[in-house]
Amino acid sequence: EESEKANISFDYLKTLSRTSSFNTSPIPILTTSSLTSKVPKKTVTLLLPKKRKRKKPFGVHLQAEKVSIIHKDHHHGNISSQVRNIQYQAKCDLVEQFPSLSTTINLLISDNLRPLLLSLSPSMIGDLVFQLRTVLFSPLLLMVQSWDVVLCVCIRFLHQVSLILQSVENCQHFHQVWVELQDKCKKCFYQHQVECLTEVRAAYIDMWCKMVEAE
Repeated sequence: EESEKANISFDYLKTLSRTSSFNTSPIPILTTSSLTSKVPKKTVTLLLPKKRKRKKPFGVHLQAEKVSIIHKDHHHGNISSQVRNIQYQAKCDLVEQFPSLSTTINLLISDNLRPLLLSLSPSMIGDLVFQLRTVLFSPLLLMVQSWDVVLCVCIRFLHQVSLILQSVENCQHFHQVWVELQDKCKKCFYQHQVECLTEVRAAYIDMWCKMVEAE
């Protein structure tokens, strides 16, 4: 009986495996050639419109224009514009620190200083020199960013005043004093800043006293 059951089970398994082999499709296998197959490339050609002329050999897509270059006549080594810009910045710095002296500062840093001084009366020139003491002896002067330029401007102003005072008694030598101070500040100002400022202050007091005595 047991052998009969075993034969029935074996026959059932054979029938089942035969049926499954007919119903199940094989698993597809990917090959290397199927992955690396190339898609054919498309070629596109763009035709430009036929609008070429003699003046435009490349058509309307390349625009050409004639230009002219203007050569400005600059004198070699001319730095007057740079000097004006530096002086203008010094004037702005001074006005910021001494707003009450804006009129004096504008006259002090003027492009036409000598003609301006010659147009003023002796009393007005004396007032300008007197007001200059506020700048020279103020502790705010050293706080001005461009105080080195300010000092040079003050020397230039006092030198121009000394030229006008050459006909005044005991004032003839101040012209040479300011020329020497001007040269000294140009050569060694940054090495001797305090010394230059001290000498300018001393020469200013000396000239101011001689101007008062002459009156």
